[in-house]
Amino acid sequence: MQKIKGAFPVLITPMDEFQEIDWQGVKQNVNYFIEQKVAGIIINGSTGEFVSLSKEERFNMVETVLK
Repeated sequence: MQKIKGAFPVLITPMDEFQEIDWQGVKQNVNYFIEQKVAGIIINGSTGEFVSLSKEERFNMVETVLK
C-alpha cells in the first residue's frame, strides 16, 4: 500500500454577500493551492460549509475544482 505524503488543504467555500457560492473565489483558491504544489485538495468536507450546500451545489463544486 502506498503511503499518502504531502499537504492536503481543505478547501473553504467562499460566499458572496447573498450567501451564494462565489465560483470565481473557488477557482482562485484552487489555483492558489496548485501554485503552492500541494499534494491534493480536499473539497466538500463535513466540517465546513458542506452541510449547508445543496446536492447540486456539491456536484457543481466537484466539477469546478476538476476544471
